[in-house]
Amino acid sequence: MRTISTLLFCLFAGTAFAQSLSLITPLSNNLIESSGLLYLNGKLITHTDSGGETALYEIDTATGLENRKVYISNVTNIDWEDITSDQNNIYIGDFGNNQGNRTNLRIYKIALQDYWTKDTVEADTLTFDYSDQTDFSTTSFTTNFDAEAMISLGDSLYIFTKNWGNGLSYIYPIAKNPGNYSLVKTDSINAQGLITGAVYDSTARTITLIGYTFSDAFFIQIQQWSNLFSTGSVIRNVLAPNSSIQIEGIALIDATNFFITSEKFQTTISELHVLNTDFATNTNNFRSNITHYAYPNPAQSEINIPFNNNEVTTSIFDFNGHLLIRTKKNKIELDGIKAGTYILQIRQQKQLISHQKISVL
Repeated sequence: MRTISTLLFCLFAGTAFAQSLSLITPLSNNLIESSGLLYLNGKLITHTDSGGETALYEIDTATGLENRKVYISNVTNIDWEDITSDQNNIYIGDFGNNQGNRTNLRIYKIALQDYWTKDTVEADTLTFDYSDQTDFSTTSFTTNFDAEAMISLGDSLYIFTKNWGNGLSYIYPIAKNPGNYSLVKTDSINAQGLITGAVYDSTARTITLIGYTFSDAFFIQIQQWSNLFSTGSVIRNVLAPNSSIQIEGIALIDATNFFITSEKFQTTISELHVLNTDFATNTNNFRSNITHYAYPNPAQSEINIPFNNNEVTTSIFDFNGHLLIRTKKNKIELDGIKAGTYILQIRQQKQLISHQKISVL
């Protein structure tokens, strides 16, 4: 296996840091829904989400294949969404809740000594609810009580919610001891999207969050906070991945480099990436050399694509991710498309050329 330093050199040498998210390899078919990510002792560890195995997988960082699998025998996988650790334990968050109706939210706690020495382990359990949630009726993709991100800091875990309803992320601390808890919201940040992963760098004292909207992906870095995370520097950077925008897992390599996994989304595949934050612009407008946009926008009856060759494919999606149009034409008739806002994606062969929102009048 290549060392991490060699891997990063191969990814970035000669590119003049042209983009901050670089593909390493597709993931194996067993990991198309890789959701949480952890990098410990040179081992990259992941898990799958709803309905997947109750197992942790170690990934070969060069090939995307599994090197090792550790089963957790006394738990279920309703919707595992993130993983973190401290000096003694691994914590798995079974708190995915995109319908807003779960009453069995859990975090599983596994001793690191067991993980490193056994192929089957048992976990202690923390169960919890959100003290401010009073309505548990099913509300598909509108709830503010979904969560996919968690960090370990001191004697607490911190859950960052994935708010479908308002684009914020609420922050709930929880003690690390097994038990039953009713969590109190202590803070929030304006994520402007769906938070899907989190990692804490204790050396740099930086929290890095990742997430996506229906048109792009992003990362947020929080630094220099006092008592609340929101009191610090909260900087959001837009990313434009070359494939799936549904980035899900993040693991710390060093102060400016992170492993990122993306889930299979629409026609894309699940992949392993490296995110380098050292040369991000620290604005809300960062994109990686994407300058080709469809026009006019807003559009009425047609939209033009700034290419004229059959290697370019244009796709239009609604905000539920449904494909409405896919064509190689450079002029797209919008007959049958209702007034509203959509996602337009342009690819040249497999290379992403543009993600943008378009408005149809």
